[in-house]
Amino acid sequence: MPAARPVPPDLAAALAANPAAAAFFETLDGANRYAVLYRVQDAKRPQTRARRIETFVAMLAEGRKLHP
Repeated sequence: MPAARPVPPDLAAALAANPAAAAFFETLDGANRYAVLYRVQDAKRPQTRARRIETFVAMLAEGRKLHP
């Protein structure tokens, strides 16, 4: 089994600022965790990356995930 993909510092900081999002992120299964991390790290422009982080943190705070 491959090692877990680390959470990048900018996403970690955004999660730390939103305890509800951070708590839900910790409950995600591997597919949902990977989906969030991949989409953040796949962004080409810093503005896109920041927007994705903001979107995912808000989504996680609401208890929503990418894959049911």
